This record gives sequence, C-alpha cells and structure tokens, in this order.
Amino acid sequence: MVHVPPGTGFLDLKDRWNHKKQGQALAAEVLAHRAAHPGCQIILVGHSAGCAVVVEATTHLPPGNVDHLVLFAAAVSSASTSNLP
Repeated sequence: MVHVPPGTGFLDLKDRWNHKKQGQALAAEVLAHRAAHPGCQIILVGHSAGCAVVVEATTHLPPGNVDHLVLFAAAVSSASTSNLP
C-alpha cells in the first residue's frame, strides 16, 4: 500500500503542479509493485483532492497496470479526467 500524505488542505484542490508531481511518484510505485508482484491486482483509491493524484498517475502508466480506480468525493475537474485511459 502506498500512502500519499495530506498536504495543505484547501490549497491541495488547486495545486495542479503537486497533483502532477505526486501522480508521477504514484505511477512509479505502481510500476515497481507490478514488476515485483505481477499477479496481484492494483486498486488505486483517492479521496477529495487525492483523486486528482490518482487520475494523474493513470496518465503516466501503460494500459493494464491498474485494475480498478475508486474515487471518493472526487474533487477533480473535467480537465483532470479528460486523459483517463
């Protein structure tokens, strides 16, 4: 399990630079986990502004590396989700 710590609260909602940075880090963790455990399911879960990180991570992964996305109270705009695979 990878945990992205909460940041600055309300400012996290608009910090696209941080979404991108944390999304890239999460994507690297997913790839490493997939390589170490090829048969395991990978489910990414996000809450509120964390959903933007999860969505961003999917844009940095080849298709098929994430089995499921779960987004709770997603605080993302259509611009954030337009690149979903």
